[in-house]
Amino acid sequence: MEIFKIFYLTKLRNSTDTKPAAIKILLFVFALLLSSLYPSAPVFSMSSLHGFILTGDPESAAGATWTYQDTISSVIYDMSGILFKPQGAGIFPGVIISHGFQENVTNYSTAIALKMRSWGLVCIATNYTHATGVPVGSPGNIFQPGASSSNLLRAHKCLDILTSLGYVNMLRIAAHGFSMGAFVTAAFAGVYPGVLLVASHTAGGVNNSKLGWTTVTQANGITIPYQIHHGDNDAVVALNDDKKLDTILRSHNVIDTLYIYPGYGHSQIAYDSLMLMRVRAWYISHGLFTQTLNLTMFIQGFYNAGSDTMIRDTLRVYLRNNYSPYAIVDSSRSYLSANGNGIFNFFNAISGINYYLQLKHRNSIETWSRAPGQIFSNSVLTYNFSDSAWKAFGNNMLSVDVAPLRFAVYNGDVNQDGLIDLSDIIAIYNDATVFASGYVVTDINGDNFVDVSDLIPAYNNSNNFVGTIRP
Repeated sequence: MEIFKIFYLTKLRNSTDTKPAAIKILLFVFALLLSSLYPSAPVFSMSSLHGFILTGDPESAAGATWTYQDTISSVIYDMSGILFKPQGAGIFPGVIISHGFQENVTNYSTAIALKMRSWGLVCIATNYTHATGVPVGSPGNIFQPGASSSNLLRAHKCLDILTSLGYVNMLRIAAHGFSMGAFVTAAFAGVYPGVLLVASHTAGGVNNSKLGWTTVTQANGITIPYQIHHGDNDAVVALNDDKKLDTILRSHNVIDTLYIYPGYGHSQIAYDSLMLMRVRAWYISHGLFTQTLNLTMFIQGFYNAGSDTMIRDTLRVYLRNNYSPYAIVDSSRSYLSANGNGIFNFFNAISGINYYLQLKHRNSIETWSRAPGQIFSNSVLTYNFSDSAWKAFGNNMLSVDVAPLRFAVYNGDVNQDGLIDLSDIIAIYNDATVFASGYVVTDINGDNFVDVSDLIPAYNNSNNFVGTIRP
């Protein structure tokens, strides 16, 4: 069976024994033989994390299960959980889902994971010390429920697992929990600042006098945007506990929202559709998902005013901070359409932040967007350079069409030194004299031939001292 093969590979990789190599090879051949005899056995796969075993397909309807066993710095880990992954290669944002008391990953966590996977999240959940129907595992015991240090270690280990998978964007991790899992979520956000981007919970709160609740000290450490949901008829976890958390967050100027659901008891809030809709909107608004730029721009020499279209080409867009030294935050490349449209996806940007858009094309002048930068709203930014020269920093574009009115970035900067000058003219001239063709930087009009038609726009631009204008 596949399990034998991968189990043996794992043992071989991690083994410190002194068995002769020939014996090890024979054992591996035996594992291969078992694999061929039992082809229908469940598939076990491994990540790069020692002690972690994933069983099943996380992209399947049922998701995958996992175990993790290892000892690190005298802490014994014996954990189990579930993993759900969207279809495709990634990179995906992720979420740690934490179950409540008398629950485990097969019920609450799986139901929430199925929903959140449909949003595009890799969902991981582990069984905590307050789980029922499964071995308690370690670290911790049944007398350490909720926001205990043992459960926080388990939650943090989920981060290590996500990191090892290779398809999770570790800059975009959320956490969500219910009841005892809500206490874990809030405490985790407070004790490990910087590892989460955003968080949410249902039916949680702060209470120093109750076992397993998030403590005031833990809550004081929360710095990320935090969304809270609680029913006003909750007889298990008092609404006042979440009101106290809300007060703490506001006192530290943490972005948070408390939603109170009239008539809702404790369990009603856990799977509520309105709550989930609000959580998704919260994650979107705080940058958990990939930021998408819908861009429109034209390239001077590639544009045809007769057909109102452009020869297609590749463009790279850099996102830069809108303050000195205007560091690069991320970049994305896309193939522009004949209408000048391109979709660019960014994994390191966040909604609500101003960024300059820096356009880089193989023979065009580097062009920046206007000050003070542009903002992704709900993970989307639509920006059209072509409808006005002032859309570019320093009005650094030229008119290429009057009906419809369109502007384009200058091209002719063959050597990409930020200036169209004699050096570019010489390069174009030299290629024209040898009838250069194909995808070459000296092809200023995009017709795959270098000739006098490429020289003219570059010469005109050089006479006008066209160059890059940056903040």
